[in-house]
Amino acid sequence: MNRPLKIILWVTAAIIVLFAALLLYVAFFFNANNYRGEIAAQVESATGRSLHIGSIHLSMLPVLGLKLSNTVLGNPKGFGGAPLAKVGEAAIGVRLLPLLIDHRLEINSIYLSGLVLNLRKKLNGKTNWSDMMGTQQTKTVAQKTSGSHESGKPPFWTVFAVAGVRVENASIQYENAGRDQSFSLNHVDLSAGTLRSGEPCSFRISFVTQSKKPAVQADVDSSGDLMVDFATHHFSLRDYRLKMTATGPLVPRGSQFIALHGSVEYSGVKRTVDFKHVTFDLAGVTSKASGQIHGLGTNHQTWEARIVVEQFNPSDAFKALGVADYHPKDASVLKKASLVTDASGSSGEIRLKHLQLVLDQTKMSGEISAQVSSVPSVSAVLEANNINVDRYLPAANSGTVRLHEAGSRSYAANQPLPLPLVGFGSMAAHCRLTVKQLTFHGAKLSNAVVGVDIAPHGNEFATLQADLYGGRITSRTRIGSAGLHDYQQTLFLSHVSIGPLLQDFMGRDPVSGQGDVSAELKGAGRTVGALERSLNGTVKVALRNGAVKGFNIAAILRNLQNFSQFRGQSTLYGAASNSQQTDFSSLSATGHISHGILTSNDLRAASPFLRASGTGTINLVKKTIDYTLNPVLVNTATGQGGKQMSQLSGVEIPVRITGPLSAPQYQIALGKILRQMEKKGLHQLLNQKNTTLQNRLKKLFGF
Repeated sequence: MNRPLKIILWVTAAIIVLFAALLLYVAFFFNANNYRGEIAAQVESATGRSLHIGSIHLSMLPVLGLKLSNTVLGNPKGFGGAPLAKVGEAAIGVRLLPLLIDHRLEINSIYLSGLVLNLRKKLNGKTNWSDMMGTQQTKTVAQKTSGSHESGKPPFWTVFAVAGVRVENASIQYENAGRDQSFSLNHVDLSAGTLRSGEPCSFRISFVTQSKKPAVQADVDSSGDLMVDFATHHFSLRDYRLKMTATGPLVPRGSQFIALHGSVEYSGVKRTVDFKHVTFDLAGVTSKASGQIHGLGTNHQTWEARIVVEQFNPSDAFKALGVADYHPKDASVLKKASLVTDASGSSGEIRLKHLQLVLDQTKMSGEISAQVSSVPSVSAVLEANNINVDRYLPAANSGTVRLHEAGSRSYAANQPLPLPLVGFGSMAAHCRLTVKQLTFHGAKLSNAVVGVDIAPHGNEFATLQADLYGGRITSRTRIGSAGLHDYQQTLFLSHVSIGPLLQDFMGRDPVSGQGDVSAELKGAGRTVGALERSLNGTVKVALRNGAVKGFNIAAILRNLQNFSQFRGQSTLYGAASNSQQTDFSSLSATGHISHGILTSNDLRAASPFLRASGTGTINLVKKTIDYTLNPVLVNTATGQGGKQMSQLSGVEIPVRITGPLSAPQYQIALGKILRQMEKKGLHQLLNQKNTTLQNRLKKLFGF
């Protein structure tokens, strides 16, 4: 063996012996606990905080290990006597030989037990941890001396790995004095397998979280497979499962269970996030989503997703969420619902395309988009096969009042019925809904197009066009946004069968016939009653071949054939009856409304035997009527009373109708009729005498 080789071997052996001796000395003679006081003094000098270490244990082979027990780090001055942090036991181990020989940083294990972390924020905004974050200057120095890639020097280690992580019974408390808020994580348990770059690592974490405002507690248990690739900046979380039970006074029914399952992948190079088969379960409703986020962290971030809400029972979901006050009129509804849509968006914008919504027998499709900006806006174009609104209205025992009944309630004794479409503020909207069959408050419409247009801080418009009862309806409602919210209503009914419409909408048909109705109305108020009291405008009616229900003019006239039976009476009274009606071949009227009172002085009605005019008022607020009809008999066919009825021909019969609209009464001024009949009889007598005189003159003079 040559001499240089012997020297190298002797030097190598000497180094090994010295290193072994060093390890033996540290293992058997070095006591790190002797330096606890010096370490605490250095920490207090640097941070102003006290540090107490119960014990320190160092190990060298095969793992370079450090274990601390019963360690307490105090708070800075002004944050009370409670410590910032306490640790029952903390341990970390690094494999020494891979680090020295291959420059591989392999952490054997990380263990933490009994951690208590108290984070506080004072009224002035100062926190008890901000001074430990370091200044910008110290961060710059750290970056220059860290041996990072940016400094041109490679890192000391080439591979990073953690063989295992275990956290037991940790606790984190946070208090914000400025907002009177507190938040805590308790019973935190974390376990993770080997975390190595580019390889999956299974983990599980559970904890109990509590907050003061709102008062909510949640028990959380989650697990999954985590993969981090430091070289490619790739991150994935696969088969992630989260189970949470939330409790508290603000949680529906006091307790709710939530489950989440899915996978997420992040690419730092592409700045994309892929989420696949993400499933969310709450109150018996299962929602699924798969999609991607592009340009994460940039000004051009966009996202897209396929969202599916599987078929569920809305009634059961409402019960699970504690919605107990809502009972639909039709108990068979809210049994089936589902949703499918392609959602996408960008900063401040959301779009729902290819929307397919099913609710019981209703199938709706279309698109919806919304913008969240200084002026939020919504636009929608939707189509539906049929919508029966009445089936979903609250049942009668819930206290809800139909629209046509609202005015009959006492607003002093009952809560005012608020008006819809009020108070959208700065929001803008442009929405259209086309419905093949629409039922609303009993009225049946087809080929309906409902529109809602809202201008920011401006007017709100609701429009309706539809076929109904043999005719067509066109309606436009304008709602102002200032003051008491002024309303303007334009309504046109053309060639509509009024009787069936009123029967379905109001539950009764006081008037029937086919024809046209138009209305131009204005009012103001936040409730139905206030609007009715301020209502002004004009109403026009022109009907053909119909009837006015409640009384029969022809029957009344027949009762007056033997007028002598009513001698001594000045007025004849009667009550409206649903079995009675007065037929007409034409009826027209114009009504002018002022402060909720309609006045009509130009009613004209005609039938083969009658002509009628009318004047009077209808109080739309109190739902009462005071109207006088003046029918005149113009034809005395045998079937209508014959010769006896002829004495009433040409006599105006004043019929005054008064009382509530739901049960009006009528009265006939017999005195006026008698005076007309006496006047008519005198004229007839004079005409007869005049005729006799003429005949005698003819005989006398021969002409």
